[in-house]
Amino acid sequence: MADEGCMEDVDETTDPSMDSANVVPEGNEEVVFKLHEEIDNLNLVLDHLERKNGDIYSRIEQLLKSFQQIKDISEEQ
Repeated sequence: MADEGCMEDVDETTDPSMDSANVVPEGNEEVVFKLHEEIDNLNLVLDHLERKNGDIYSRIEQLLKSFQQIKDISEEQ
C-alpha cells in the first residue's frame, strides 16, 4: 500500500491546459506519465471486452429463446 504521507491531493478538472497529455514529463514524472497512458489504454481495452462480452451473452440468450421456441413447436406437432 502506498505511503499516504506522500500522497498529493489532486483536483479533477476539464480544463484542457491541465490535461496530462499536454504536460512535458521530466525524470520520474515521465514514468508516472507513461503508467497513466498505459492505464488509460488498458481501460479502453477493458471497456471494449465488456461490451463484446455483453454482446455475446445477448446473442446466446437469443439463440436459447429460438431453440426453446423450436422445441415447443416440435412438441406441439
